[in-house]
Amino acid sequence: MQANIPRQVRELQPESATALARAQAIAWDSVDPALLELCRCRVLGLLQPGTGAGPAPAGVPAPEAARRAALDAWQRSSLFSPLERAALAYTEQYVLSVSSVSDAQVQALREHLADAEVYAFAAALYVIEMGERLRLVSSAMLGNGGEDG
Repeated sequence: MQANIPRQVRELQPESATALARAQAIAWDSVDPALLELCRCRVLGLLQPGTGAGPAPAGVPAPEAARRAALDAWQRSSLFSPLERAALAYTEQYVLSVSSVSDAQVQALREHLADAEVYAFAAALYVIEMGERLRLVSSAMLGNGGEDG
């Protein structure tokens, strides 16, 4: 799995970029990549509304166009499974205010995943969200358009 770290960040901070790339690889290997990609798309929809999530990372299946288009209204769409709904609810709250993730949101994940899988999902989401925020900030600061280059 290729890391999604902008070229200029890799050049300016090679050790940090390498560590983040390792963490991202572990994240994608620890969780169902299709579920994590769906949540990554939602993260970007919240952080940068209207811009789209861009291509899925190399080796990760992208959600179908209809599901991707329905992400802003996932609560009302029949295109998402109960697990995906639980993961998307957790993801939204995580992005908006991680300290406000509720016991009910965690319990909704636990209805579909074992405790170790819930923890792996939370850790993977942390790494993926951090990487996406870094990409957006580097785009603004370094003018690289957030491209991996």
